[in-house]
Amino acid sequence: MKWELSREVLYGMEGDVNSEREMELYLYDQDQYERVYVRAIIWDSQDKAPDEEDLWMRDFKGQLEEKPWKVRIVEKLPPPWESS
Repeated sequence: MKWELSREVLYGMEGDVNSEREMELYLYDQDQYERVYVRAIIWDSQDKAPDEEDLWMRDFKGQLEEKPWKVRIVEKLPPPWESS
C-alpha cells in the first residue's frame, strides 16, 4: 500500500516519531483513495526502519516531500465515531 500523511497531523506529537511509541492517527491510503484510522509507529528516515512500509509526507504547503518516511501499521481501528 501507499500511505500518505500531512506533517500538520503530527504537530505536538513530534516526540513520538522515531520513539517506537504507537500513535493513533488517520493515514491516507493512496491505492484505495480513503483515510484509514490506525495505531502506527512512524520513523522520519528510511534508514531507521528499512523493512517497514513507505509513508509519504506532505509539507505544510501540501507538497509531497522528496523522500518517504517509514510506518508500521500495528492495528487498523474503527473510526472514533463508530466506537461504543
